[in-house]
Amino acid sequence: MLKDIYKKFEEGELILSVTSDFMKAYLKIKTSKENINLDTQYIIDFLKENNIVYGIDEKVINDTIQRKDFNKLIEVANGLKPVTGENGFIKYYFDINRERKAKIDENGRIDFKELNFVENVKKGQILAEKIPPKEGLDGINLKGEKIKANKGKDVNFKLGKNVKISKDGLKAISTTEGRIEFRDGKISVNTVLDIKGNVDSLTGNIRFNGSILVYGDIKAGFCVESDGDIEVNGVIESATVKANGSLFVKSGIQGSDKNVIFCSGNLICKYIENAKVICEGDIITDFIVHSKIMCGGSIIVNGKKGLIAGGELNARQNIEADIIGSPMGTKTYLEAGVDPKLKIKMKYSLDEKEDIEKKLKILSIAINSYKSLLKKGTLDRKEKNLLLEKLQLCDKLSKRLKILNDTIQRVNCEIKNSEKGVIVVNKKIYPGVEINIGSLTKHIREEIRGSKFYVENKDIVVKSVV
Repeated sequence: MLKDIYKKFEEGELILSVTSDFMKAYLKIKTSKENINLDTQYIIDFLKENNIVYGIDEKVINDTIQRKDFNKLIEVANGLKPVTGENGFIKYYFDINRERKAKIDENGRIDFKELNFVENVKKGQILAEKIPPKEGLDGINLKGEKIKANKGKDVNFKLGKNVKISKDGLKAISTTEGRIEFRDGKISVNTVLDIKGNVDSLTGNIRFNGSILVYGDIKAGFCVESDGDIEVNGVIESATVKANGSLFVKSGIQGSDKNVIFCSGNLICKYIENAKVICEGDIITDFIVHSKIMCGGSIIVNGKKGLIAGGELNARQNIEADIIGSPMGTKTYLEAGVDPKLKIKMKYSLDEKEDIEKKLKILSIAINSYKSLLKKGTLDRKEKNLLLEKLQLCDKLSKRLKILNDTIQRVNCEIKNSEKGVIVVNKKIYPGVEINIGSLTKHIREEIRGSKFYVENKDIVVKSVV
């Protein structure tokens, strides 16, 4: 909002407009004359008479008079705005973008010998440092008054287990030897349990609140659970494995329908065969055959074989492989762009809906039977109570059915709108493969070489990548 101040002179009038925060001043020399008896100093004195002592632009005033640039507002004074100080930040002394992904060799393939999987730290090691916020630069308004600048915003450490803050509050320090974990901005150090051989009848099932390193195999029928990462130098056979961090298997996973492999982070292994896998991060492997995979990130199959054949693979983001399917027409189901949690929620909702509908059908027959007896007047007190119970149960189940129908409709809508996923096959894809992106489906009926499948104009399109 501008405040106007007027002053007459011989050939006209000066109009001074000042912003309410006293940071800018504008001047209009109002006159009908072409030549006026007015100099720069006269205007400067006028400004100072009205408390404008800082930021006066003498050159602009002089040029305005010389050019006879009259009857328009000209900015003649400008205050110095305060500058907010730099925000504080955390300086990390480890790779926060490691993402536990394999290195790529000179041929563009995954090098399973150089997986760069974990970063170990020592007790007392500085993991991160807080750089405090800086003071800002004060400003000055047109009156010459100081405008206090704001200090930068502070930042705080987010610490998990086995990490402490130094006495000065500026450093995050490991309190134990272990493996560093960085998730959702939180720094943790997981202690490591070393299993020098196999997980088998000699060790029994393993449950540990840190990371686990198995030097051998995890044998069939056994269970390994960890609050951190799990690293296996050998093979995971038909075992149950749960890692609240990432899972690294130097050999591969040989599963079964009875056991589930789960990890909250990424999964890196040489192969996955006949396994059920739930991974909330990315999956990186050489080949996947006849397996059921639910992945919260992307599935990248890019090793020597680079093969996906058989089974069902669902990825929230993308799926990439060199070869998909087989010359024998192996049925292979791929779905990209849909959150696996939505699929699970849909399955459970549909199963529960089917169960409730069956119960309501049985209840309806029983209620109608009791009502028929009630009309005839042959319903005793016990049967009346049973009728009341069944009516109440019917009402309860009907309300639950309505909630389930709403959930199914909402989830179905979310699935239909999930069309950002991409499926890439670098070499060839065979008939027998079913491609699903969002709610759209494409059946592969002939061999297609290097292509990318994605959604465009509500249809799955195929673009060559060769």
